[in-house]
Amino acid sequence: MIKERLISALIVTCFFAVFQPFGIHKFGWFGWVLVLGIGVMTAAICVLSELILRYVCRLPNDPSRGTRYIMKRNRVYQVINIVLLTAGITGYIHFFVNKPEADVDNHLTLHGVLSSFVIVLCISVIVGLYWRNVYWKRHYSHELQEAQRLNGILQERERNRLLQETQARNVEEKPTAATPILIEGTTKEKLALSPCDFLFAEADGNYIHIHYLLEGKEHKASIRSSMKSMAEKLCAVPGIMQCHRAYIVNLASVTRIEGRSSGIALALRHVASPVPVSKAYVAEVKQRIQDPA
Repeated sequence: MIKERLISALIVTCFFAVFQPFGIHKFGWFGWVLVLGIGVMTAAICVLSELILRYVCRLPNDPSRGTRYIMKRNRVYQVINIVLLTAGITGYIHFFVNKPEADVDNHLTLHGVLSSFVIVLCISVIVGLYWRNVYWKRHYSHELQEAQRLNGILQERERNRLLQETQARNVEEKPTAATPILIEGTTKEKLALSPCDFLFAEADGNYIHIHYLLEGKEHKASIRSSMKSMAEKLCAVPGIMQCHRAYIVNLASVTRIEGRSSGIALALRHVASPVPVSKAYVAEVKQRIQDPA
């Protein structure tokens, strides 16, 4: 993290080197010395801001807490850094960037403080956007690697399933039938399913659409019920879980995980559209795919 703060200081230094505000360009070659001094001061302030964030605000650098925590931490850092950097640059130009013969007067005034604040604020926005992009890329890269690892597990599981089905056909055996699920609505609708035939359930107003397999093809039945009541019934079956406020899925039917900006989605066998997984359920879904037991 200290390395990242020093990179931020380098960006600030580059800004002053390119634009040379406060009349720095009028100092000739000595202006580069002044810019170097601003760079050293900025690096020290960035490191100080990080230490204040860790030990005073008690916000450690802990990526395991998630991207939202890191983003929040960086916002607090920016506030601290803007205040300290504004004070530092105002004091620096007051003592070192003054040249009366070239009409450069940067003595301490309210206008000077406001000018420093505006410049620091603009640079902080640019730096903040840069690091936001970097952190999101890291997050999505990690999510992609995790999805690829789980997809490998799912592919191996699918191969084993197909192999078992082939072996069962060769010896003319059928798998032992599991206890069927009896799904009832608040009216007279009923649906009895084998757990392995259930694909997913989707809430739609006062109805739940049950998607299931029949003769190797996806079918849908609509039952009047609440999502809470349906979840209590279906999630009692091993391998079936709620993955979204509006979806319940059979993890045994999952063939692939797809990454999305809002979380992940589950591609199911015989189903055209993937089932979304909300962020609240992502960790549990990944855990249960990795360890079905």
